Amino acid sequence: MKTLQILILAVLGIVVITCTSFFLIYPLVYNKQQSMMTNFGPFNQVTTVIIPQGAEDQSSGKNYDPQYIRVIIGVNNTVRWINDDFTMNSVVADNSSDPDFYDVTNRFSAVMENAKMPNFLKPGESFEYTFTKPGYFGYHGVPHPWQRGWVLVLTSDQSDKQIPEHTDFGASGLHDTYAAGQKIDFTIELSGYGITCPVPDIIIQRLDGDIIWHANHPAITSCDPQRGGFRIQYKLSDGFGVPIINETGSYMVVVSYDNQTMRLPFVVVPSTINIKDLSESLPQYPSSTVSFEICDIPYPRSNTGVAVLYMPSNSTGKICATYHNPDSPTQSSTRVFTAKDVQQQANEITISAHPDIVPTGNSTIVYTIKTESQAGLYGISFFCGSIPFVVGYDNQSRIILDDFPWLYKNDICLSQTNVFQITGLSGIHVKYVTEVHRG
Repeated sequence: MKTLQILILAVLGIVVITCTSFFLIYPLVYNKQQSMMTNFGPFNQVTTVIIPQGAEDQSSGKNYDPQYIRVIIGVNNTVRWINDDFTMNSVVADNSSDPDFYDVTNRFSAVMENAKMPNFLKPGESFEYTFTKPGYFGYHGVPHPWQRGWVLVLTSDQSDKQIPEHTDFGASGLHDTYAAGQKIDFTIELSGYGITCPVPDIIIQRLDGDIIWHANHPAITSCDPQRGGFRIQYKLSDGFGVPIINETGSYMVVVSYDNQTMRLPFVVVPSTINIKDLSESLPQYPSSTVSFEICDIPYPRSNTGVAVLYMPSNSTGKICATYHNPDSPTQSSTRVFTAKDVQQQANEITISAHPDIVPTGNSTIVYTIKTESQAGLYGISFFCGSIPFVVGYDNQSRIILDDFPWLYKNDICLSQTNVFQITGLSGIHVKYVTEVHRG
């Protein structure tokens, strides 16, 4: 009996000690777990950006989707870009304001020494980057500079901050040389993010600042201010008015909106001079380029396939390309290489650029290509990418993408701030190729 009493007391003692320990220790353990969970934060969700089908065609109006995103560090600051297009695309940081983002979207090329290259995405491929630095970071596509996107990166205490209004300017169709009395018609493009549809102020002034023309402000009906992001093109002849200048000299188009300004120089020359013969007189017009050397075939564009340039043997052709260079003048370097080896120069083909310097601002470069009797498969490298090129072929020739093994490699296209676009051809044609393998 005495033994039983001792056993019951022992059991009761164990129960009391266990219960006391639980109520004393559990709050400490629970609070520590809660503290660990708070410090760890929620699982980082991935923010997805799609490169849609047709985005490689500037006229499609398609872009990164969504074009503007707002992420919070520790919540959704990992961004994944998915290429849903049929052709290669890329994501390239505009600058090094986030050095890590810039480094992973640019790398040194094995093909061209000291040249930075973008991270190409094949159809169906994706790319991820985790932003850890607060700020507003822009990026673009190569060789599709009209593709633009922005990421606003916030800390948790800034989560209520909205994406700031932002506007980028662009221009197309403005030549560097006009004859006196010639209509000056061109297109201004604005893209960005905001709650209103921006209407730019456009003037033309002499270099001394004297304003000689001020654009009208037409009613704008094609922009939906509720979208947030916008990409609008304004052609002068669509309501702004088309200026005609009869006095020769140097002039400047000034486009402004809010606190941003874009300046585009051009020259007016005597109308009695044959513009096509001005190359001998260029020293009289130091601001001009050879944009008057017009290619007779507009560069065709397609939503499907990869563009392949072709021309006959023993012939001469031209490629007209427009540039917008926001930086200091740079060399207009280009080369032709064999399709099987990008490092092997194609000495049987000569290519020259006129002028051989891309000036600051808008310009047109004319590339002249001369072929010999040899037919073959090649590539032409420009500032912003390389294009498949064949000699001795025509539109009926069978060409496949496997003929150009360099096409889907990541070391083809230069990353740069220049906006480059082929606008015309002469003696050269384009075939869009979709067949990959030989059956």
